[in-house]
Amino acid sequence: MAREKLKEWAPKKETPIVVFTVPGKDGEKREFVAWKSMKSPYSTIGRCTRAYPVYEIATSRYCFLKDGWRAHELDPEATILQELAEKKVENVPIFVCGGDVETEATMTDLY
Repeated sequence: MAREKLKEWAPKKETPIVVFTVPGKDGEKREFVAWKSMKSPYSTIGRCTRAYPVYEIATSRYCFLKDGWRAHELDPEATILQELAEKKVENVPIFVCGGDVETEATMTDLY
Protein backbone atom coordinates (compact mmCIF):
# COMPACT_ATOMS: atom_id res chain seq x y z
CA MET A 1 0.00 0.00 0.00
CA ALA A 2 2.84 2.44 0.78
CA ARG A 3 4.23 2.17 -2.74
CA GLU A 4 0.82 2.94 -4.22
CA LYS A 5 0.23 5.96 -1.96
CA LEU A 6 3.71 7.39 -2.58
CA LYS A 7 4.01 6.61 -6.32
CA GLU A 8 4.02 10.33 -7.20
CA TRP A 9 7.37 10.61 -5.38
CA ALA A 10 8.82 7.26 -6.46
CA PRO A 11 12.60 7.39 -6.91
CA LYS A 12 14.08 6.56 -10.32
CA LYS A 13 16.14 3.79 -8.77
CA GLU A 14 14.47 1.15 -6.58
CA THR A 15 14.91 1.95 -2.91
CA PRO A 16 13.23 0.53 0.17
CA ILE A 17 10.28 2.18 1.88
CA VAL A 18 11.26 3.60 5.29
CA VAL A 19 9.09 4.11 8.36
CA PHE A 20 9.56 7.18 10.56
CA THR A 21 8.27 7.08 14.13
CA VAL A 22 7.61 10.65 15.22
CA PRO A 23 6.53 11.96 18.64
CA GLY A 24 2.94 13.23 18.53
CA LYS A 25 1.61 16.35 20.28
CA ASP A 26 0.37 14.32 23.24
CA GLY A 27 3.36 12.01 23.46
CA GLU A 28 1.83 9.26 21.32
CA LYS A 29 4.01 7.79 18.59
CA ARG A 30 2.93 8.32 14.98
CA GLU A 31 4.28 6.39 12.00
CA PHE A 32 4.88 7.77 8.53
CA VAL A 33 6.11 5.89 5.46
CA ALA A 34 8.39 7.39 2.83
CA TRP A 35 10.79 6.59 0.06
CA LYS A 36 14.22 8.22 0.13
CA SER A 37 14.54 11.94 0.76
CA MET A 38 13.85 14.40 -2.04
CA LYS A 39 17.46 15.59 -1.84
CA SER A 40 20.37 14.15 0.10
CA PRO A 41 22.84 16.42 1.86
CA TYR A 42 26.38 15.57 0.81
CA SER A 43 28.13 18.21 2.90
CA THR A 44 30.34 17.25 5.81
CA ILE A 45 29.14 20.34 7.70
CA GLY A 46 25.66 21.48 8.61
CA ARG A 47 22.64 19.73 10.08
CA CYS A 48 22.18 17.01 7.46
CA THR A 49 18.63 18.24 6.74
CA ARG A 50 16.47 15.99 4.60
CA ALA A 51 12.93 16.43 3.31
CA TYR A 52 10.42 13.67 2.64
CA PRO A 53 6.90 13.51 1.25
CA VAL A 54 5.30 11.01 3.65
CA TYR A 55 2.05 9.15 4.15
CA GLU A 56 0.52 8.33 7.52
CA ILE A 57 -1.44 5.10 7.22
CA ALA A 58 -3.43 5.60 10.47
CA THR A 59 -4.95 8.89 9.24
CA SER A 60 -4.64 8.44 5.43
CA ARG A 61 -2.89 11.81 5.40
CA TYR A 62 -0.04 13.10 3.24
CA CYS A 63 2.50 15.34 4.96
CA PHE A 64 5.93 16.81 4.49
CA LEU A 65 8.53 15.55 6.95
CA LYS A 66 11.70 17.49 7.69
CA ASP A 67 14.54 15.61 9.35
CA GLY A 68 17.75 17.13 10.62
CA TRP A 69 20.24 17.23 13.45
CA ARG A 70 19.83 19.97 16.07
CA ALA A 71 22.61 21.62 18.04
CA HIS A 72 22.16 21.25 21.80
CA GLU A 73 21.84 24.97 22.49
CA LEU A 74 18.95 25.41 20.03
CA ASP A 75 15.29 24.96 20.92
CA PRO A 76 13.54 22.11 19.09
CA GLU A 77 11.98 23.28 15.82
CA ALA A 78 8.68 21.66 16.85
CA THR A 79 8.50 23.98 19.87
CA ILE A 80 9.26 27.04 17.75
CA LEU A 81 6.63 26.12 15.13
CA GLN A 82 3.99 25.64 17.82
CA GLU A 83 4.80 29.03 19.40
CA LEU A 84 4.63 30.80 16.04
CA ALA A 85 1.28 29.15 15.25
CA GLU A 86 -0.15 30.18 18.64
CA LYS A 87 0.84 33.79 17.87
CA LYS A 88 -0.78 33.47 14.42
CA VAL A 89 2.42 34.34 12.55
CA GLU A 90 1.81 34.19 8.81
CA ASN A 91 3.55 31.78 6.40
CA VAL A 92 4.43 29.23 9.08
CA PRO A 93 3.97 25.56 8.09
CA ILE A 94 1.11 23.74 9.80
CA PHE A 95 2.59 21.73 12.65
CA VAL A 96 1.25 18.16 12.72
CA CYS A 97 3.71 16.50 15.08
CA GLY A 98 7.40 16.38 15.78
CA GLY A 99 10.20 16.51 18.26
CA ASP A 100 13.47 14.88 19.08
CA VAL A 101 13.78 11.19 18.29
CA GLU A 102 14.63 9.50 21.59
CA THR A 103 17.17 7.03 20.24
CA GLU A 104 19.24 9.54 18.26
CA ALA A 105 21.56 12.33 19.42
CA THR A 106 24.44 14.33 18.01
CA MET A 107 27.51 15.40 19.94
CA THR A 108 29.54 17.08 17.20
CA ASP A 109 28.26 20.57 18.05
CA LEU A 110 29.90 20.25 21.49
CA TYR A 111 33.41 20.16 20.01
